[in-house]
Amino acid sequence: MINFSELLKKCDQLKNADIDKILFEGAYPVLFTMADSEKEYLVICPVVNSKEMTWIVSETSFSNIIELLTNKITIRDAFLAVSDDKICLTYDGKKMETTIEKRQTFPEELLPDVGEFIDAEDDEFEEEIEYYRKREQYAG
Repeated sequence: MINFSELLKKCDQLKNADIDKILFEGAYPVLFTMADSEKEYLVICPVVNSKEMTWIVSETSFSNIIELLTNKITIRDAFLAVSDDKICLTYDGKKMETTIEKRQTFPEELLPDVGEFIDAEDDEFEEEIEYYRKREQYAG
């Protein structure tokens, strides 16, 4: 089984980051946050097939995550907010390729669909929202 945290740490920007909270998963984490001592990242895995896995990583804020979890912004908007630089990681089973793209030039086909919300039930992410609110208070 793949250790996703160790795999993602092969990216220089994430070498000190750990998976913080998994927000949605199937057989693997699909939407989650990572954190290091300085930054919080929002990560999504839009491509998984027999040839590769791809992750999009964007620096984020606690308020951005909370807005996402309370259906105030779409998943796409959450990724396009906060930071202009987006990290794209592609793993082919042997090596990890890292590219950094600007928000304006990021490949559309990798971004979540326009208008797609996380569609959380009223209390579905209550624990996670409280967690991020506490971290936001502590950081601020």
